[in-house]
Amino acid sequence: MNVTRASRFEADAAGIAREFEHPQAGLRFLDAVESAVAELARQPFLGRLRLEHGEGRRSWRVPGFGKWLIFYRVRDNSLQLQRVVYGARDLPRVLGHD
Repeated sequence: MNVTRASRFEADAAGIAREFEHPQAGLRFLDAVESAVAELARQPFLGRLRLEHGEGRRSWRVPGFGKWLIFYRVRDNSLQLQRVVYGARDLPRVLGHD
């Protein structure tokens, strides 16, 4: 499956990693994001369908990091990674309805 990463996805992940007090924790977060992406590339329909946040949008938890969510869409043979967001945030405001 072809994997595309929105610039916002990359910025979210990098920004979150920088917020950890210890740099090693940030690196573990980025590794967990990559692990989740690899799993989604193998099984893209694992994530929960989140129609309330836009047509075809799905979410999947970053393993080992509680409420951090990856938002993505599956189109044709493409996994489109869109955002990494803390699940307790105001998701409609953060994600919009594109």
